[in-house]
Amino acid sequence: MQYLPGRPQDPDALRLELLRRSAQRELAAIYSSVLGVGLIVALQWTRAPTALLLAFVALRFASLVHNHWLARRLLRLQTLQQAGTLPLRLLVGVSLAGFSWGLPVWMVADIPFSGPDLVMVVLPLVATVLMLITAAYWGQAMVIFVAPMWLTVGGRLAQESWSSAWPLLAGIAVLLAVVIIYGRQLHRQSCEGVAAELLSRQLSNDLQLANARLETALQRAMDLATRDPLTGLLNRRAMIERIEAEGSRLARQGQSAAVLLLDLDHFKQVNDQHGHAVGDEVLRQCARKMLAALRQEDLMARWGGEEFLALLPGADRTAAMQAAQRLRAAVAAVQLATAPTLRPTASIGWAPWSPSQPLAGAIAEADAGLYRAKSAGRDRVEPAI
Repeated sequence: MQYLPGRPQDPDALRLELLRRSAQRELAAIYSSVLGVGLIVALQWTRAPTALLLAFVALRFASLVHNHWLARRLLRLQTLQQAGTLPLRLLVGVSLAGFSWGLPVWMVADIPFSGPDLVMVVLPLVATVLMLITAAYWGQAMVIFVAPMWLTVGGRLAQESWSSAWPLLAGIAVLLAVVIIYGRQLHRQSCEGVAAELLSRQLSNDLQLANARLETALQRAMDLATRDPLTGLLNRRAMIERIEAEGSRLARQGQSAAVLLLDLDHFKQVNDQHGHAVGDEVLRQCARKMLAALRQEDLMARWGGEEFLALLPGADRTAAMQAAQRLRAAVAAVQLATAPTLRPTASIGWAPWSPSQPLAGAIAEADAGLYRAKSAGRDRVEPAI
């Protein structure tokens, strides 16, 4: 089932979609079918044999109920394998429908026929045209419907004399030839349209997936370029860029900030006594807890080794001291299952920073405060002098 040569197609997906489209058309045809039955009953109520009229009504409604029940089941399918015998059973129902639409011709008493009988002859033509549209996605359904209907019509004409029947039989032969040619073309075009739609849908999904992968890869590349791989915090270069951007915003709003410089105490001893794997875990856990202790608008980076830098936009002296104490407490709260006796601490220095002043000057002042904290016994916070 290759309707788009040279292009990838999933035969099962295409077949399932064609079945679903056919089922949708079958459900949509119920109103015209009921209208046709009502018209025939109204015209032939006192003219046709009662048994024939009842047989026609019974066959039509039986095929309607059967086909529409199967069509609803087909619409609920998720895979072609779930269809099982449903398509074959629907074809049986379609064949029954075709046979029933041929019965009105048997209600015609004589040929040539009168005005009401003309409707009985025209109805199979109308049913044929409607079936071409209804079964455009399913070539087998066209044949299964048209063949029994026109065989039934032909059986009625066979009861007439040859001189009366041959012009009608010749017309039917021409009609069926036109139906076959047009039906094949309509079926082909309908299937090509569905195949193109499925291919477009697949390409769209592939494009969305590729875009998602590209976005993920781009985000990963950005993280690698801006994040410290061990702690996940901003790296030094990215921190400087973010501070510059934040400084522009603070300058426009007439605000200042505080710069905090933090260093883990005796970190070399941690590596020497417990190993670098434990040292790396200490850095990760400290970074996670310190980041949780800051505000959402605060920035924090791994400045180098066991040293961290934080920027607190809009923080005054009190806010800076409180934030520094939270960071110190966060480090002290770190506990490792692999080194239960280890209790890391941190020394912190801080300094105010105005965006109109060089950032390096504020960092140097915070570094001086850090040195004072180290000299005063560590595990403490000291402001710049």
